[in-house]
Amino acid sequence: MKKLLFISLMLAFGLTGFSQTTWTGSVDTDWATAGNWDTDKVPTFFDHVTIPDEPNDPVIGSGTTDAVCHNLTINSNASLTVDGKLAYLGEVTVNGTMTVNGEVKTAAVSSATGKIWMDRNLGASQVAISSNDAAAYGDWYQWG
Repeated sequence: MKKLLFISLMLAFGLTGFSQTTWTGSVDTDWATAGNWDTDKVPTFFDHVTIPDEPNDPVIGSGTTDAVCHNLTINSNASLTVDGKLAYLGEVTVNGTMTVNGEVKTAAVSSATGKIWMDRNLGASQVAISSNDAAAYGDWYQWG
């Protein structure tokens, strides 16, 4: 319960901060490979993502359903291909090329509370596929 309260307070007062994450394409073209990012981690909703012009342009593969970021900037001469799903919270700026064969969406925000609506509980490994799907239970819950 203390974790939930702490996270709620952080979100409510904007104390989470955002990180800058830049694509390097050092390993391959897979968005979901940590080694392709300058931070050696795949972006989260707390990351401002920049895609520069690199030889290995990023691809969000058709099997990827959880690619996320806060802001996304695609620099001049750079490109991003979305064959799977990408969700963002902030803004998308495209100065290069963005090819969307899959789905790009903003995270849903409740008009009643102004809170981000999540499609699963925090810590869940998947979106619920039935009312008794234990993999979608997660560790924490969000009210909104």
